[in-house]
Amino acid sequence: MGSLQKETGVYLRDVVVDEIDGIRIYGRRTNENTLTLNAWHFEEAPLSKIAEMLHQRGYAVKREQFVLDAKKHHSLEAIWPGKGTGPYSLPDKSSE
Repeated sequence: MGSLQKETGVYLRDVVVDEIDGIRIYGRRTNENTLTLNAWHFEEAPLSKIAEMLHQRGYAVKREQFVLDAKKHHSLEAIWPGKGTGPYSLPDKSSE
């Protein structure tokens, strides 16, 4: 489904790459083939644990909190800064 692209350069198809403590970690590749991961949860502690683990594996991690339907949510976005696939591999865009 190569037609699912935004003008921002982000490939829209997210793939579940892992699940830790019941929290799904989604991955995607940008048009520049950069790996990004994201996850969200209502509680901060389990997401902080995942953010720390990703940081220790070499990811650049950004954490945020937001309010949706009057409930606080926590999210993270992690970017693999190096070359290659990093600890999580995703299919190439050409094979999807």
